[in-house]
Amino acid sequence: MSISGTGLTGATSVTVNGSPVPFTVVSDNEITATLPPHAAGTVTVTVTTPGGSASIPFTYTRDRTQLTATPAIVQVFPPHPYAGILTATLTDLDTGQPLAGQPVTFTTGSTTLCTSTTNAQGVATCPAVPALPLIILNGGYTATYAGSSNNQPATAHGAVITL
Repeated sequence: MSISGTGLTGATSVTVNGSPVPFTVVSDNEITATLPPHAAGTVTVTVTTPGGSASIPFTYTRDRTQLTATPAIVQVFPPHPYAGILTATLTDLDTGQPLAGQPVTFTTGSTTLCTSTTNAQGVATCPAVPALPLIILNGGYTATYAGSSNNQPATAHGAVITL
């Protein structure tokens, strides 16, 4: 975040809702501050200088996320190396970029199959060979992302495919 004003040289603190954040005085007219993750809404940013303090409102907007699940390959003839692998892809809809390092939980019915972390391409995978009968019985699987302070929760359903 860039904060503009006058008399900013010698600033001693920048806070968000009273909590200090890292900042750099760029010039007498500008400070850059690193704002922490926060849920959508308005916060108060306060700059303190030798000349006093000033507060300004700042509004966080929450990123939207999308989770897409691919159909489960539940039976392959002849056997294929990808048989029994469930996948889900997590994408930030605002930027179109994949969300890496995020946990995704795979379930079928009321059974949790696994929780996997998305890779650099935003893809989470879950080996499901032992659960294939249960996945078939439940008509597929569900991938769930709980969300974070910067991203909304998302859920997607993967259907059953028999090859």
